[in-house]
Amino acid sequence: MEGFSETFLSTKDVARYLKKSVATVQSYIRTDLLKAVRVGRDYLIKPSDVEKFLEAAYAADSALRMRRRKPKSAPRAGVEAVMPTIVMQSNQDAIGFHRYF
Repeated sequence: MEGFSETFLSTKDVARYLKKSVATVQSYIRTDLLKAVRVGRDYLIKPSDVEKFLEAAYAADSALRMRRRKPKSAPRAGVEAVMPTIVMQSNQDAIGFHRYF
C-alpha cells in the first residue's frame, strides 16, 4: 500500500513503553482513554495516539495537583496571632512578644 507510512504498536509494545500491564492498556482502550483499532484478538495503536494519551494524562494530573493545593489564608477569626517585637531593657536588647487581634 502506497502512502502507508505510519507504523502501529501492539498493546504489548505500549504496555512496555508505559511500564504497565497489557490488561491496563486494554482497559485504557475499553474506556476510550486511548484510541486503538481492533484487529483479530489484539489492538493496534498509533504512536501519535499514545502521545496524545500521555499529554492528556499529564494535563489531568497537573490540574489535580493544582486543586489539591491549599490556598494561603489569614488566621482564622478568634485565633490570636503572635508577632515578635523588640523591647529595650536597661540598654540590652531582648525579644518580647506582642499579641495582636
